[in-house]
Amino acid sequence: FSVVFVLLLSSYVLVVYDETRSLPNGYENFVSTNAQTFSVILIISLCVLTLRELGQLFSKPITYLKNFENYLEITLITCSVIILFFDGGEVDPLWRKYLSPLINLLAWSELVLITGRTPLLSPQLEMLKKVTLTFLQYMPWYLLVLLAFNFSFYSLFSDVRVLDERNLFESPLTGFFKTVLMMTGEYNMPAELYEDVPVVSHLIFLAFVFLVAIVMLNLLSGLAVGDTSHIRQKADILSLVYRVNIVVHME
Repeated sequence: FSVVFVLLLSSYVLVVYDETRSLPNGYENFVSTNAQTFSVILIISLCVLTLRELGQLFSKPITYLKNFENYLEITLITCSVIILFFDGGEVDPLWRKYLSPLINLLAWSELVLITGRTPLLSPQLEMLKKVTLTFLQYMPWYLLVLLAFNFSFYSLFSDVRVLDERNLFESPLTGFFKTVLMMTGEYNMPAELYEDVPVVSHLIFLAFVFLVAIVMLNLLSGLAVGDTSHIRQKADILSLVYRVNIVVHME
C-alpha cells in the first residue's frame, strides 16, 4: 500500500500540483479532465495511511515516538495535507516550486525505508544506515579541514574577476559549496584565479588535492568498506531479524 501511495503522491506533485512545469498538449488535456479524480484517490490513500499511523501511535506510543522513520512519515503526511487541502490555487507558484521537491524527496525516502524492511533488502538498508552514520561520525572533524581550505581559497581568490563565469570564492558560503564539490573531484578552477599569487595558490591547491581528495576520501572509503563487509557477514542474521520484526509488527 505504501508503494502505491508514494507513486500516487509523486505523480500528483509532478503532474498536477507543480503548475510551473509545461506538459505536452495531450498530457495537459488528460490532467485537466482527471485531476479531480486523481485528487480523490490520493485523499483516500492519505486517510488510510493516516489511520495506520494513528493506530501504531495509540497501540505503542513509546515505541512509535522512538522510531525516526515515523517522524519522516508524519512530515510526509503533513506536506500531503498541505498540498491537498490548504492550497486553493492562490499560492505563489514559487512556493510550489519549493514544496514539490521536498515532498518527492520525502516520499521516495519513505519508499526506500519501507522496501528495506523486507528480508531480501534488509542488508542493503543496514549498509546504507551504517555507512551514513559512520560518515556523520567522522565528518565533523574533517569539516575543520574543509573550512581551513575554504577560508584559504577565499583569501586568495575573493577579489579575482573571472571571465565568462561566476567566481564562487567571492563569498565564504559559496566558496564552501565549491570546496565540497572539489572534494568530490570537481576542480574546474579558472586560470585567472592563479594569476595574482601563482606560487602560493598552486601550493595550497596541491595540498588540498593531497589531503582532501586523496587522503580523506580514501580514508572515508576504507571506513565504508569495513562497515559493508561486516554487515555482509551478518546478512543472514539481519534477514532473520527483519522477518521477526515484520511478524511482531503484524501481530
